[in-house]
Amino acid sequence: MAAAKRKQQRAGVSAEVYGKWNQKDAFVAKVIPKNEETKAKLKKRLLQAFMFNALDAKDFEIVVDSIEEVKVPGD
Repeated sequence: MAAAKRKQQRAGVSAEVYGKWNQKDAFVAKVIPKNEETKAKLKKRLLQAFMFNALDAKDFEIVVDSIEEVKVPGD
């Protein structure tokens, strides 16, 4: 009987987590202050990518506001 069970394929796999790890909290977007010129440059560049182009205006603004500039040595 045990050998027969080992040969059966799994019917499905779930990666959903239950309990204290699956609590729904209110989303609070991070806002990184930036000037309008920087925002305009970010918007122009982001709209070149289909995944950002598909966002509605409110969600797009959340993305733009949350982008943080990181300076890398050598730039």
